[in-house]
Amino acid sequence: MKLWERVVEARLRKVVEICEQQYGFMPRRSTTDAIFALRILMEKYRDGQRELHCVFVDLEKVYNRVPREELWYCMRKSGVAEKYVRVVQDMYERSRTVVRCAVGQTEEFKVEVGLHQGLALSPFLFVIVMDQLSEEVRQESPWTMMFADDIVICSESREQVEENLERWRFALERRGMKVSRSKTEYMCVNEREGSGTVRLQGEEVKKVQEFKYLGSTVQSNGESGKEYKRHLSTTSNSQTPNSTMAKTKELSKDTRNKIVDLHQAGKTESAIGKQLGVKKSTVGAIIRKWKTFKTTDNLPRSGAPRKISPRGVKMITRTVSKNPRTTRGT
Repeated sequence: MKLWERVVEARLRKVVEICEQQYGFMPRRSTTDAIFALRILMEKYRDGQRELHCVFVDLEKVYNRVPREELWYCMRKSGVAEKYVRVVQDMYERSRTVVRCAVGQTEEFKVEVGLHQGLALSPFLFVIVMDQLSEEVRQESPWTMMFADDIVICSESREQVEENLERWRFALERRGMKVSRSKTEYMCVNEREGSGTVRLQGEEVKKVQEFKYLGSTVQSNGESGKEYKRHLSTTSNSQTPNSTMAKTKELSKDTRNKIVDLHQAGKTESAIGKQLGVKKSTVGAIIRKWKTFKTTDNLPRSGAPRKISPRGVKMITRTVSKNPRTTRGT
């Protein structure tokens, strides 16, 4: 099924044009592009001593909320041929599911809304839907940027960003989506006194001094100090040996033998690592090496003879040929 979905996705990508503001699930676009564009914009306004207002929009349970009729409409409007619309409809036609809980399992029931979770085609279908829903409200990048359902709206004034946020809310919610009031956040870069806050349908949007955008921390002062320190800390931790997590070269012969013994006893790599205080990746590397080469450390313990490497055979042959007494003695 996944192979067939990949084939359908490849054909849809040939005919569907997605806007440049969408960075999610698109070739030659990534999170780093969106993060870089936002950082450059923030730094320019910081250096120019001007305010920049950003709203990070969060949508509630987006995959589960997409109406099926809206999906078919967006596909057709994007230029998808009717035969491919019918192919996708067939995938969703008789979708049923059950709910498991502590007391048992429910009877099967039909799923008539939302995209299928875990399907290879679903991310691109969602991108098509977002492309059509935002067609009338999005601005040029970097004033509007999307990574699937992660949306950031930027403007030079608080009033303008508040107006744009309301337009986005209306465009999305009238077509079945839902903007989260609790998780949508507002940030003002290079803020002056009394700049106020942003409201969404009368509710005050949470104002923050920093926000983790696509895994990267952006700050209201336009600087990158915290993100730099985080990267530095991560790099140091990955390069500095951990006292409780030994590296492969630091492991003793007995520890390596224990890893193999526990593996043969049926324990998982994770369980072995926790028991011996060794990284899971290190445990996996030792087990793979043991499986591939049947290391000489473990062969004698099972009663098998030591395996002589090709290099060892050459050295023995050379020694015997230089010392005739060796052959006579044998």
